[in-house]
Amino acid sequence: KKRKAEQEIQARIDVLKDRKEYVEKKMMFFNLFFQRDNITIEPLKSVDDFIEEYDNLKHCVFSSSYHKKDSSLILSAKVNGQRTETVEVDLNKFKVIQSRGKFNKSTEFKTKIRR
Repeated sequence: KKRKAEQEIQARIDVLKDRKEYVEKKMMFFNLFFQRDNITIEPLKSVDDFIEEYDNLKHCVFSSSYHKKDSSLILSAKVNGQRTETVEVDLNKFKVIQSRGKFNKSTEFKTKIRR
């Protein structure tokens, strides 16, 4: 348990080194914003956002270094302002590859989010 906690702390320190590069690569998408009813979807705009998304939804968006994937854009879908799902979009095909809720589970909003 202690080793896992130490590894997570080190991973958080390491990922912060990627801040500038992430912003430079993805900033052209930062003004995207989708809203329907009580659902809003927008890109993660910083490496810190990846950490927050991980802390809230407990899935691999942070630990698997999705911020380094050049061909993907990662978005956060919120329902009533609460992080609900993380969405990965393939930038070559402009198609949703996956969307995951807390602990990688589907949510009741998955269909609405993916439309």
